[in-house]
Amino acid sequence: MKKRILICLIVIGLGYMVGYYMKENNKEEKYYFIQEGIYKDEEVFESNISNIKNKLLKYKDNKIYIYAGITKEKKIAEKIINAYKNKNQKMKIEEIYMKNEELKINIEQFDLLAKKSSSEEELLKIEEFVIANYAEIMKKEE
Repeated sequence: MKKRILICLIVIGLGYMVGYYMKENNKEEKYYFIQEGIYKDEEVFESNISNIKNKLLKYKDNKIYIYAGITKEKKIAEKIINAYKNKNQKMKIEEIYMKNEELKINIEQFDLLAKKSSSEEELLKIEEFVIANYAEIMKKEE
């Protein structure tokens, strides 16, 4: 009888530990998306956008969201905002929560490069790769 109770307690403890581990590894991560704009109308969007070649477009709630960068670190997001500000482009930071381990690892690697970038042009080029990488990962998930 005591042996069965002990085995049950061990099994319950192991189940709790496995559940806790799975929960911790499956949580959403915070990302800072550099938002260029939100458009409600396709015609307004088409007449106002200058260079969407290296941008991320997301369609949500009958609106078009345009993003020019993604990072996991607020300081890098602010650095990107300043780089665009120096080019007379107004951007803002939007926090978005997602869970994707491949995206997390890739963006963390790009963030290391962004920290070491020596010029604004280099930083913005890195963000073009981040956007392309994000689009590729999301395409795989579909």
